[in-house]
Amino acid sequence: MKIGELAKITGCQVGTIRFYETSGLLPVAPRTHGNYRVYGEEHKKALQFILHCRALDLSIDEVKELINLKSAQASDARKAHSIIENHILEINKKITQLESLKSELEFLAHKCGHDHREEKGETCCLIEALHQ
Repeated sequence: MKIGELAKITGCQVGTIRFYETSGLLPVAPRTHGNYRVYGEEHKKALQFILHCRALDLSIDEVKELINLKSAQASDARKAHSIIENHILEINKKITQLESLKSELEFLAHKCGHDHREEKGETCCLIEALHQ
């Protein structure tokens, strides 16, 4: 199949497929005499794996490591678990940061209330609070 068909089947943009190929995540597709890339079932499966990993917010480097571990021995499976466990720790950090951000924004919104002074020609209290 050509790149457009692969893109349609997987829901991935053509440019992203090319990026994954040049990044070494996706195996290089052979070319026809007309210089078109020809993708097969193995490319589709590899791309679906990459897209699933990226949907889980795994980095390109983490995806590369997991691809390299795909055919690894059982002892190397610990590395895959380590990648996922580290990713969970990073997600927990992000959740904490987002909760803190939410609290700060709620405080600002509550502090301001519904006092829309801009209608009276004054600066909004939210804008004033953000400048402090």
